Amino acid sequence: MSNKGRTLIAAAGSAAIVLAASAAPASASVTRGTVGTATVQAPIERASLNCSKPSGAKINFSWTDGTESTTVYFNNHCTTKVNVKIEWRFSSYGQTWRCMTVNPLTKGRKKFWMDPYTIYKITSGTC
Repeated sequence: MSNKGRTLIAAAGSAAIVLAASAAPASASVTRGTVGTATVQAPIERASLNCSKPSGAKINFSWTDGTESTTVYFNNHCTTKVNVKIEWRFSSYGQTWRCMTVNPLTKGRKKFWMDPYTIYKITSGTC
């Protein structure tokens, strides 16, 4: 049975991926971005760390792993600077870390050029 002219729609999380079949060999790679008319978006990841001061406050992080870079967004509710250690992993290369210091009571973003690594976890500490 020929696949020529058929369209395959596969659900990946909350996004849909549309692949058009052709007479070419049955191989396809899917990347984040626009494929035809469908847009594929990676899920937003989140992490929080407790502050030493004031009690009960947190520093919050969010990010989406990109294809070339990853931007980490932060919102620090602590009244002190927070040193953050970001662990990055990639199956073929192992793991590495990057650190940043976030000033008290600030929010902002930091861009990391870490392709092909993705963020594994964010913890307090220094590298």
